[in-house]
Amino acid sequence: MGISTDQAKYFRSLHFEAKGVCRDLETKEYRLIEILQKIERDKVFRFLGFKSLFQYALIGLNLSRDRAYNFITVSRKACEVDKLQVALRENKITLSKAKRISSVLTKDNAEYWLKLSHDLSQKSLERAIARVNPKSMVEEGTKFISENTLELRVAIDR
Repeated sequence: MGISTDQAKYFRSLHFEAKGVCRDLETKEYRLIEILQKIERDKVFRFLGFKSLFQYALIGLNLSRDRAYNFITVSRKACEVDKLQVALRENKITLSKAKRISSVLTKDNAEYWLKLSHDLSQKSLERAIARVNPKSMVEEGTKFISENTLELRVAIDR
């Protein structure tokens, strides 16, 4: 069963609309990183009554724990590594890949990891990071799985 010309136009318009939203999302993600850097630098979260930038991101911005952690991790690393800041600003790296390389990224190796993040898929990049820093691939922490039960995730050496 084929689709009509009107349906095809509608489907294409939805596709182009989704692509536009994705472009806007990348821009907005970088803008949030910049703002978080300023909020942390000037300790604005304290003025607003929050004890930490993380608490501000969770409660003040209503971000999930994962998104708050990702944005804060990347914003801090971008403050340390100018090349990451530029790559984020120019949409040369996604927030997701920037978060992945943050555990191994330094000023000295920034070109290497930024190139890898551009050239490799997410899974291949994760494998490259795991070779250098295996513990970085384990997201340590706890979470409730029932009212009285916590799940604990840690990486330990043998």
